[in-house]
Amino acid sequence: MMMQVELQISSASISDRGLSEKRPQNEDSYLELRESGLFAVADGVGGAQAGDVASQMAMEILAEAFINLQEDGDAESRMRQAIERANSAIFQMSHDLPQLSSMATTVVALHINGNVATVGHVGDSRLYKLDPFGELTQETLDHSVVEEEVRAGRMSPEEAAIHPSRNVISRALGAEPLVDIDLKTIMIEPNTMFLACSDGVTRHIEDGELRELLINAPDEMSLCQTIKDICYERGAEDNLTAVVVRAESQFPEGFEMDGGVAEDEEETIATARHEEEPEVVEVGAPFAVESAEAPAEQPEPAVAAFAGEEAASDEAAAIAADTDSESISMTSSNSQSFLSILSDGSSSDDGGNSVSSDEEVAAKSGSFGKVLGRIFAGIVLLALGAAVGAAGYHFWTVFTQPEPVAQLEPVPTEQISVPTFEQTKAKVYEDPVASIATLSANPRNAEDYYFLGLAYLLNERYDEAAVALTNASERLPDYEEAQRDNLAKEIALARSVVTNPAARTAFAESLKAAENAAQDANSSTGVQ
Repeated sequence: MMMQVELQISSASISDRGLSEKRPQNEDSYLELRESGLFAVADGVGGAQAGDVASQMAMEILAEAFINLQEDGDAESRMRQAIERANSAIFQMSHDLPQLSSMATTVVALHINGNVATVGHVGDSRLYKLDPFGELTQETLDHSVVEEEVRAGRMSPEEAAIHPSRNVISRALGAEPLVDIDLKTIMIEPNTMFLACSDGVTRHIEDGELRELLINAPDEMSLCQTIKDICYERGAEDNLTAVVVRAESQFPEGFEMDGGVAEDEEETIATARHEEEPEVVEVGAPFAVESAEAPAEQPEPAVAAFAGEEAASDEAAAIAADTDSESISMTSSNSQSFLSILSDGSSSDDGGNSVSSDEEVAAKSGSFGKVLGRIFAGIVLLALGAAVGAAGYHFWTVFTQPEPVAQLEPVPTEQISVPTFEQTKAKVYEDPVASIATLSANPRNAEDYYFLGLAYLLNERYDEAAVALTNASERLPDYEEAQRDNLAKEIALARSVVTNPAARTAFAESLKAAENAAQDANSSTGVQ
């Protein structure tokens, strides 16, 4: 009997703004969702707190997509859709709010389901893989000006390392309406390690040194702290973020299961089934969960706070949020499925050829005749049934035909008008207080909760807005599929404003400016 290979995932993370006075805010965000098998890093760009808004939006949309992923879902398709959705949301917000006009972000994401890993990537944040034999592979190619020149053979790696444009990326989320995403799926073996990191790490630590650190790391959290210490020793010129993931076999070598022994068995492709424990997700940025193996006291927090301030969480599956409001929790669980390869045996002689006796041939022929007989009988019964049905319908219509009645004039009825999404949205903007009174009484679906959250946001009741928008996100899977993507973008935009003080200020100023412009227009036309 083949043994199904299960992989146990452990991880840790760290994020820090670095030492440069030019970068007072930590614009990195990350995900560490072990129960969903999702890990990601985003390095925001744009300055003036725009970069952290962009990176947070990317992580939030990616997390929502995979928390709701079904066991048999296509991870690569889901990752493409989530990254494309994040790109559209960031691009739209950068055009809606002038203060965020230059924002964009990189993203590198890893999803593990059993021994299948899916990688999505835009920008120059990287993913490394260390296999059980100690070989380090960079699974992503940097989308940067100098790295593309190196790959084209027009620049050497040494020249790229000191080139003035070495930090200029050629591809990012939010920079254009559409984005080209690098995606791939790979098979992994037990005792494989991954490192996802921003360029604040790789500009100070070369690949060879990273390999040694991964090989010799006593545990994931110690490795994260070592990476930060090395970057600090070498200047820490940029925000730095690292997420370390280890995929280990759940069973020791030779472990017996169902009467079979693991040794000397044929290799089997299998995905992992994790214990169904609820996954607690706190809405905010950056999304992170500390390693369960982390020491009780850490010299530095393993989670970077949204506006550059650092925060750390001690809960096994919490996402840190640095906002003035209380943390909003969503609970989900994910049970991974098994994949197994089953062999189909057949009788054979000593030479390996299949054998069929005369009795077997006769038995098969008799069975075939019985099948044909049953098919013919079924066709006859169908024909008889159709004839009887037609005759019955004819007599029923003859004897049950109602007497003709006089035609009645149609009674005019009042037309019921259902407001469109944009009409409801306009009403919420026009009178958020009345909308809160109406919607809070009985919100039924994702759309109701979104409009309620928007009304709270317009009324500057940010804690209640965050709760309502979280409820809207949780109900998205039940929303009408044709409109789901559009509503998801609306929710992501609203949540990005709610969870960031700078975005809230910019949003309020934009509303005030629009109100003043409308008043000026009314005054100039004589409208009171």
